[in-house]
Amino acid sequence: MLPECLRIIFLFLIEKSPKNISPLSYEIPDNTRNNEIKENKKTYANIPYIITKDLRSCTLVSKSWCEVSTPILYAFPFHQFHNIQYCNSRYDSSQHDEAFKPYYKLIRTLINCIPEEILKRLLTTCNFYNEFKYDFNTTVKPTFNYFSFIRGLYFTEELFNLSSWDRYKDDWLPSYFPKRVSGLDLHLSALIEKPFVLLVMKEFVKFLCKDCRSNSSILELHELLQRDLYYTVIESLASKKFDGLKELYGEDILQYIIKCPTRPRSGIIYLYKNLSPITNLTLFGNRAVNSKKQANYLSHFISSQNKLQHIILSEGELSILNNQGKVISGRYYNIILPSLAVHKEWLVKLEFRNIHFSKILDQNTINSLASLENIRELKLIKCNILEDDFIQWAKRINKLEIFEFEALDYHTLYIPKKFLEILFQNSSQTLVKLILDYKRNYDQGSNILKKISLHLNNLTYLYLPTLSYMELLLIFIKCQKLIYISFGLTYDNYNLKELGEYLPKSLQFIQFRDMNQVLLSLLSYNAFKIFLQKSVGSGTLKYLEIKGNCNLPQEFFSISKQIGIKLIYKE
Repeated sequence: MLPECLRIIFLFLIEKSPKNISPLSYEIPDNTRNNEIKENKKTYANIPYIITKDLRSCTLVSKSWCEVSTPILYAFPFHQFHNIQYCNSRYDSSQHDEAFKPYYKLIRTLINCIPEEILKRLLTTCNFYNEFKYDFNTTVKPTFNYFSFIRGLYFTEELFNLSSWDRYKDDWLPSYFPKRVSGLDLHLSALIEKPFVLLVMKEFVKFLCKDCRSNSSILELHELLQRDLYYTVIESLASKKFDGLKELYGEDILQYIIKCPTRPRSGIIYLYKNLSPITNLTLFGNRAVNSKKQANYLSHFISSQNKLQHIILSEGELSILNNQGKVISGRYYNIILPSLAVHKEWLVKLEFRNIHFSKILDQNTINSLASLENIRELKLIKCNILEDDFIQWAKRINKLEIFEFEALDYHTLYIPKKFLEILFQNSSQTLVKLILDYKRNYDQGSNILKKISLHLNNLTYLYLPTLSYMELLLIFIKCQKLIYISFGLTYDNYNLKELGEYLPKSLQFIQFRDMNQVLLSLLSYNAFKIFLQKSVGSGTLKYLEIKGNCNLPQEFFSISKQIGIKLIYKE
């Protein structure tokens, strides 16, 4: 009874993850969450929760506290590093270390759970390394088998990058490995090269997949550049039964051209076949459909699930074109999309990414899409849709709460205006979060922006391209429930004094984007001060973020602090 009570108490010490927030419990995004919209390029990264220092400190209080808090700490360890970037030369050493050292400290903790004889044998039998003598340190047995606590598997090229592992090998080599090679004035890490590092990585993922809990709830596999490592992950996962899996996202190797008789042509389909059936799956995502056979299996896999609530279908950004420059990425979706209709009663979140739908949809596929009436959250990211086909679907969607659209800008900017207009009109009572992301030229898309102020008066969260002064003023007047707004600035003459008067009383966070030195020169200190004063006097504004490339005067920060608004500047 006591351990369970402690576990419940410890769960209060974790933080909610910065993912999409329900309209019913809306929170103002802080600077980190706000940046995720633009900077997190992963197709899907669901972070169950964020570990806090308070929870970590609980492991030091007593043995019983440690036994209860440690499984919480190690349940989703890799998801805590979802924002880690590639190990490349454009970051300086301090930036590298700040991002990577905590991650490789985790790797070292886990790697010490691998039986020592396995890694010792790798070192002493590997070509070249077997010529030397090694005085291994005394092994300190880990307090727990930390692998066994893991409930979320998250494989990405950033976290499982061979160059990165090689660079930081001093931070993850097991504690029983010697620091120096016997008889030589040479550090062991200077001797070890990438071939050995890759062998260790493969052993690591084998144990990670084998020893993680069978009731793991999240499995996310992105494309790994090291094909041997990718297939080691595939084969290790395929041999394990995940009884509690609820979220599955997989990517195939897009550039896999060399046929290998010992390995399946499509690694991800091989994995899906071995994972079936999954009884509790609620989220499924797939990236890259390379053949008709793969499309048929994906369709069967989706149809065979019980009650999928969230589906992500995507292609690689470069896969929209073939070698002749012809669009091919949508050619198999007449096979896949009808399977979504099986889940029409439960499917509430749907994402399409980098798919070219134009001129490919048959009537059966169109009817299947039109049957998806319960969608609450829809994302169309860099997709080219045939409006006549999707309009039938837009007319049936009337429960939408969150909509994100990022325009395809290959050759020319593509905006499905009629589709968006109908979607906005049908969702006027329900839509609370809207993201429209595209680079606007001149009067492009102005009619769409007018429809926002005309139909979407219940919005609380709004992310838009550049707005003229009159467009912004109209949105402020009509959308009185706004809590957050982000938009790009133009060279229009913004009357800040007037804007402050019409600011929605509920508005707490404003982000000005695309600020530059010329635009800043048009912004007078006095107008800025009056805008802030009116914002506080007539509303609840707490944050103003200015994003761009300019030298923001210190007096702007001083007057903001004096008035009680936090001014944030970010390049």
